Amino acid sequence: MLEKIVVGEVDSVTFLIDFCNFIFELLSEILGNKAYGIMLTKPSGRTVHVLVHNISDVELDTIVKALEDVVSATEAPLEIGKFKVMPISGNLSNYGYMFVSDLSEHETYLVEKTCAVLSKFTELLGTVDFYVIDPSTGLPGKKYLENRIDEQIQRKIRYGENFSLIVMKLENYDEVLKNRSEESAEALMREIARFLLKIKRKSDIISRLDVDKFAILVPHTTASGTESFVERLQSTMDFETFHVNNENITCNFQIGFINSENCNFLEHDEILLNAMINLGGKTKQSQQKQSEFSFEIVGDSEKIRECKREILIAAQTDMTVLVLGETGTGKELVAKKIHELSARREKPFLIIDCASIPESLLESELFGYEKGAFTGATSRKIGLFESAEGGTVFLDEIEATAPSMQAKLLRAIEEKVIRRVGGTEFIPINVRIISASNIDLEEAVKKGDFRKDLYYRISGMTIKLPPLRERKSDIPQLVTYFVKKYSIEQGKIIKGVAPAVFEAFQSYDWPGNVRELEKEIERLIAYTEDGSYITEDDVSNKILPFMKHTFTLNELVENYEKNILIDALINCNWNESKAAKMLGISRTSLISKIKKYYLRKPSGSYSKN
Repeated sequence: MLEKIVVGEVDSVTFLIDFCNFIFELLSEILGNKAYGIMLTKPSGRTVHVLVHNISDVELDTIVKALEDVVSATEAPLEIGKFKVMPISGNLSNYGYMFVSDLSEHETYLVEKTCAVLSKFTELLGTVDFYVIDPSTGLPGKKYLENRIDEQIQRKIRYGENFSLIVMKLENYDEVLKNRSEESAEALMREIARFLLKIKRKSDIISRLDVDKFAILVPHTTASGTESFVERLQSTMDFETFHVNNENITCNFQIGFINSENCNFLEHDEILLNAMINLGGKTKQSQQKQSEFSFEIVGDSEKIRECKREILIAAQTDMTVLVLGETGTGKELVAKKIHELSARREKPFLIIDCASIPESLLESELFGYEKGAFTGATSRKIGLFESAEGGTVFLDEIEATAPSMQAKLLRAIEEKVIRRVGGTEFIPINVRIISASNIDLEEAVKKGDFRKDLYYRISGMTIKLPPLRERKSDIPQLVTYFVKKYSIEQGKIIKGVAPAVFEAFQSYDWPGNVRELEKEIERLIAYTEDGSYITEDDVSNKILPFMKHTFTLNELVENYEKNILIDALINCNWNESKAAKMLGISRTSLISKIKKYYLRKPSGSYSKN
């Protein structure tokens, strides 16, 4: 019997019923023709299994109705009419009662011991894993989940504790299976399971619900708390790329959930059904914020995968983070992503560029000021640290702060209090600090240009972003992403990018990093005909030398002339007279060259880098 249960051929409820039948036979040996019975119930009070001897239907009905009013009773025996009722308790959800009448002292002792055995057995079933374990992921299966849901229902009834059930479906599972072996598809599900186990709370229970579904049972949580968690979970799963057999697989997840605060369901099948009905549904928060955080960290090189891993780790904590990288590598993007994936995501994310604000103004921007603090301070102003209460403050180019400002920042971070300029009151703050620098701050500390104590305070975790020249394998993905983004923005259909352009991009070192690549794509789309390919004709002069295509002298001269014309026209906002004067040619000559190169004013202003 035990072996069958372990492999899932018999569930624990059936096993418990069989054991109750055995106990009932044992009672007949002890009590003979006296009135007695055993009733197993769901946490909701619904009867699962009843065994009675010498008890009429009227008496049984009286017992059942009386017990419905004492679902949350203690484990102490109850008196219902002539019957002594003893609760069967344990960790399993199938609780119940044993009831007997007219007992002698000796019989009472034997019956109480028998009930204790049944209770102990019920508890044993709840603590030993008698449920099907999914052999692929090692997670418990559906029956285990159902019993844990029943336990939560019992806690809801008895103590008013709310819980949630979240169901996750791999939407493109069939597509994954179609293009790969079944072993690869299951390997993917194992990777997803490992990932979920890393990001779950200790009290959360994760199970394999179906071939393409996982379930997360979340105890002690409200409906609003669940919405926030589901938002973070969706963002986290969308952010992650899974790796199976040296292949990167992008997964699309649908997430549905149900919280006991918003329902009156008292059976696990209703809870499961409604969570699955909600698959793909938007939470109230996601409906309000669906256009927010439309940015992505694009790329799948080893260095970017490591950065994504660090972002996920940072998002699960509240420590300070220092993001290092050259100009244009995406430091602000990383800070936004950490905020989006963190528990603070519903609170403000505020940015301040420390290099662009004079020292005299930086303090008032961060800490605020009181009325009359200085000339022009006609009213109180709330600073960024107060405005971002509960959220995140991103200090960009923090290396540009003066020593006096560094001391004030250190105090704010250490003591979690600020004082407005001109004020005397210390104000507590609750913000997360993420800082960024495009220099090696450790070297700056050694040179005495940056406070050592502040450096250690802001670098609880350090994320170093690689320059684009060190991850050129990501360039095709980045180009595809930016072409899609700006073709939609400019209302054009771009068929693709010429191979020669990709070759040039792979050869060029991109000193401006991803930002420079993005602006180059934006510019190329501006000068590409709707429905055409991006070709080398409009590539910036600085990139042309990296073309592997062999140009004739005339082609090089024409490309050079064409790009000079474009630069002049952009700088003069397409005023032909001004552009001609800038170039030192007549307006007639300029118009002739515009026609020669099929130049047209785009629907916006674009810079030629």
